[in-house]
Amino acid sequence: MIKYLYTTAIIFCCIWQAKAQDIHFSQYDNAPLNMNAAHTGMFDGEYRIMANYRSQWFDVPVAYRTASIAFDASIMPRELKGDRWGIGLTFNHDQAGDSKMSLLNLYLSTAYNKRIAKNFFVGAGIQLGYANRRFQLSELTFNDQYNGDVFDPNIQSFDQSKFADKNNISYLDINGGINFRYERDKRTWMNFGLSLFHLNRPNQSFTGIDALLPRRTNLLFNGSFAIVERFDILPTLWWQKQQDYQELVFGATMKYYLNSAVLSRSAIQFGLLYRWSDALIVRLGYEYKQFQVALSYDINVSGFTAATRGNGGYELSLRYIWGTVPTRIEVRTCPVF
Repeated sequence: MIKYLYTTAIIFCCIWQAKAQDIHFSQYDNAPLNMNAAHTGMFDGEYRIMANYRSQWFDVPVAYRTASIAFDASIMPRELKGDRWGIGLTFNHDQAGDSKMSLLNLYLSTAYNKRIAKNFFVGAGIQLGYANRRFQLSELTFNDQYNGDVFDPNIQSFDQSKFADKNNISYLDINGGINFRYERDKRTWMNFGLSLFHLNRPNQSFTGIDALLPRRTNLLFNGSFAIVERFDILPTLWWQKQQDYQELVFGATMKYYLNSAVLSRSAIQFGLLYRWSDALIVRLGYEYKQFQVALSYDINVSGFTAATRGNGGYELSLRYIWGTVPTRIEVRTCPVF
């Protein structure tokens, strides 16, 4: 009985820590559908595909591997005359630790962004998703698998027998958000968004004891300002809270245009952000027409540096947009007589 309670406590602690294990990227602006459902379809084009990969804390036993692929599209862009209605699909996968604790999400999202004035838009969106969380009990070792001299993996652990059929759970997840946008042109714009995750508070328990996933609040500001002909600055601030856990990231990216012509535009990016009391984020990027690639690295500056040996997290993002739609700023009609 004591062994059973002890193992239950271990699994419960894993679940408690997993409350903060939502999909997490330092290049959050390059994972817009993971930030706010209201971002669905909010881009200049008809179709957009994005991919993100993150490897974090590879020097410690709880290394994280996170991947995301998202696709969204505009619906009836010409008929809406400047508004945006989008649908999107997002796939996320995250894995960490000796037990290979993993999280898989598949979200369907939709959003409508309404132009309320010449340069101002307000949007709202919702995500409905399937989530699966699991761990590999066979990857763990227990005291009763030692025969007195050495570890014997052939010994059936009491703990393994109790949790053999309780390592896989699935649940419905619901997220929603709103966004306010000012857009003067493609180089000068601002976003301010509020999003709420896990609105239905799904139960993610492996043990039968309720472990309701806490709601997470997310605030995001980002923008772009044209400074001179070939130079833009893109400031950003992101704050999120989930129960007692909080995160604050702020900084800016500088963009220099190698070619500013509309049909062959190309630019390089350099960004520097700070995650409060945790890491300095350095970012490099390149844009060519509708394609963008960016690489970032988290330099750990917290007390965890001793365990990570100073190594943080690598992150790669890719984005491609295609299709042409009228700009959100000016939609002109040409009548045929």
